[in-house]
Amino acid sequence: MAKNQLLFDLIKGAIDTTQQRNRENPNQKTAAESIFNLLRDKVNDMQQNAANGKGSGKKSLIDLFQKTVQDVRQQNKANPNEDTAPKSLFNQIVKTVDQYRGGNGKMEFSGLIQEYNVDTRNISPSALKEIKKEFVLEKRALHKKYARLLQRFNQR
Repeated sequence: MAKNQLLFDLIKGAIDTTQQRNRENPNQKTAAESIFNLLRDKVNDMQQNAANGKGSGKKSLIDLFQKTVQDVRQQNKANPNEDTAPKSLFNQIVKTVDQYRGGNGKMEFSGLIQEYNVDTRNISPSALKEIKKEFVLEKRALHKKYARLLQRFNQR
């Protein structure tokens, strides 16, 4: 699997899911197809740059994507020939992708598998689920440990 493929799949999935929900929601103005197409084009450019080693420097791909979403939103607002899409659409895409950063640990676990190029095809789904669960629990414990350590140093 190519480097960062999981992240790019997640980003593209977030765009597609948000577009579909927007189309199906009768209480929300349907955004122009061109907005989602522009986002997809920019993500494809990001993916191509990442594959070619043209990097983001110190910025993470998630940070770059968030900036891309904001840029597309600004372009949409400034375009007099196109209805302005609801801000909530852009926020939903960013929120979905930002969960990769480690909200509940499950996406981090997937990122770990990708980063170390682990082949999980021979691991049963139940075993994989148990390993994920342990990963999340240990991650929480590690966060608590370092939070306590920081508090202890802060009290000195």
